[in-house]
Amino acid sequence: SNILITLPKFFLPKSGTAEANKPIIMLQNNGILSNRVMINPKSGAAVEKITILGKFLVHSYTPMNPEVLNTFKGAMHKTRRGIESSVDSMRFQIDTVHNSNYELFMSLLKAGGASRKAIVIWMSEALLLNIGAE
Repeated sequence: SNILITLPKFFLPKSGTAEANKPIIMLQNNGILSNRVMINPKSGAAVEKITILGKFLVHSYTPMNPEVLNTFKGAMHKTRRGIESSVDSMRFQIDTVHNSNYELFMSLLKAGGASRKAIVIWMSEALLLNIGAE
């Protein structure tokens, strides 16, 4: 667990560094179109997109996700049971990801020492950067 916290992208860039002041340019794909977006390196979006733990936590189904779009494509020709089965499958997948993330965080917290401190700092930073987010 200590190896994870020593990786360069575990935390966001430290305040006052050149990296912390430089916007991050990323390619964003909504399933239909791709475009370049600039992300403030000290934002909730940066926590999600560039930190190692953020990449674990970002997994979800959004309305523009291709899997969601395909699930409901031609819904008029699908049975209610078929659509409910697809929705249940997506829910099961998300529950599995959430449970795995919980286990990851709990393992890192229970490891104690530097690992626990790093997770608490990461979580605090993520929460502070998301104050006021909807």
